[in-house]
Amino acid sequence: AAQISLESAAYASWLEGSLLLAQEDWAQAGRCLSAAATIYSQLGTVGTLEEQDLFTRRAEDIEPSIRYCKYNLEGGAAGGGSAEDFDIGGGAMTDLLQGKLNDVLKSRQRTKAEALDHVDFRGQQVPIRSEELRLAIIQAEELSREAGHLAAAQGEDGAQAQPTTDGDKADTKYIQALSAFDNALKLVGSEDGKLALMSSGTKVDQQRQELGLLQG
Repeated sequence: AAQISLESAAYASWLEGSLLLAQEDWAQAGRCLSAAATIYSQLGTVGTLEEQDLFTRRAEDIEPSIRYCKYNLEGGAAGGGSAEDFDIGGGAMTDLLQGKLNDVLKSRQRTKAEALDHVDFRGQQVPIRSEELRLAIIQAEELSREAGHLAAAQGEDGAQAQPTTDGDKADTKYIQALSAFDNALKLVGSEDGKLALMSSGTKVDQQRQELGLLQG
């Protein structure tokens, strides 16, 4: 529901912005189009890689229209204002948008975590019994994939306009992924600590052995 709400908001902003663009209301058109591009860009950070590509392309497709609005404003064309009028609501809107995106991301991660019953580690299938650990592993894997996707995009850009920006984003995402994997390992240690307090037995020993594999 949260993602549908965001997609609807982005489409409505794009539609309104396109109409205002045709009417040469550069300032308001720029604000609406910037809002749509912002939402699409953020949606491009969640979901499958195909969905990320789709929403990222939509954001990129809107950028020329935003630049055209800025050009007309800065050139003193009809409509007045300035390029800075493209503020789309400041922190309040950003917080609302981020909250909805977090809802989308958490919902997807929970669905994936429910389906994750084991991981392949060093040639062995290791059962993942803790719901908290399953979710931590999913989060780490998604961050790692996002980092790889950003790094690949930087490589494709080559000498284009802003490769450094993509590189910085990829580096940041890799750091977040490493932190998430570290958090998952801490959870493994925590689960092992709980089992260590229990009386030794077949089930307890088996689960401690499984956790030991993940700890290396």
